[in-house]
Amino acid sequence: MKVHATLIAASIMFASGVFAQETTLTAEQQQLLDETYKSAQSNPVQSIQNADGLTQEQEDQLMTTYQQSNASAPKACETILCIAGIMMGGSGGSACKSAIQDYFDILKFRKGKFSPSRTASARGSYLAACPSSENKANASMINSAYGGVYANPF
Repeated sequence: MKVHATLIAASIMFASGVFAQETTLTAEQQQLLDETYKSAQSNPVQSIQNADGLTQEQEDQLMTTYQQSNASAPKACETILCIAGIMMGGSGGSACKSAIQDYFDILKFRKGKFSPSRTASARGSYLAACPSSENKANASMINSAYGGVYANPF
């Protein structure tokens, strides 16, 4: 969430001309950035919509970027919950089918051949999108077991 708020705040400030050509912020600019950041952190969508100095195109672009960056987090969390549940003896059920397949659809190749290490790295990055610290251990366990596996074993 911090990264999203920082990007939104910086984009708003840049678009409104606060950052123009300067590399060092004045105290006033820093205060404005801090206020914009706090606003973006508490309600990013409203901050984008209420920003002064943004054209409609810039606002649309910021909204699209924000929505795309948040889209993978819930899916990654769902994947972790589903695969960890199966690894602990659960069935997962039909509700987990697409979440599990999203993970196994991540395949990386090198010189036309499947690369287990690159696949494991990409799958690990996908699981890392889940912001919940409680799921980090499960994500690591999942990727250790299935990160370099070519096909879905479930």
